Amino acid sequence: MAHGFDGPALRTLAGLDGTDPGAVRDLVPEVFAELGVAIPGSAGVAVGLAFSRLAELYLAGQAGEYWVLQKVAELAEGLAREEVGDLPLYRAHDLLDDWERRTRSEGELRVEVRAACLAQVRRFDGQAGGGPAPPATGAS
Repeated sequence: MAHGFDGPALRTLAGLDGTDPGAVRDLVPEVFAELGVAIPGSAGVAVGLAFSRLAELYLAGQAGEYWVLQKVAELAEGLAREEVGDLPLYRAHDLLDDWERRTRSEGELRVEVRAACLAQVRRFDGQAGGGPAPPATGAS
């Protein structure tokens, strides 16, 4: 609350004395909803976090484009498109076919993988669930 987050459920949670874990557990989904944070645990959120880690490895020079695309394909296998279809790296996973079939230049594919990795990291911005960034506080 000191950083600009506020809402009825958060105020209620802050007022609990901690002796009733059930009350805390029951309020957490409401607090997350007020803050616009996805509740960790869904397959889509978990894969989104994994994709973000892959993107970070790539951007740090610790992984190559082809390897990232392979891992994205492995992680997305068997998941419903509605769970992961809006993730930038998922949208780029078709590039693996282009890479393997050599239907496009490697340079062009590298540029697209880099762009997808940058978008993936921006999307999650270091927050579980890819929720919105905290509000500005005016303090520095």
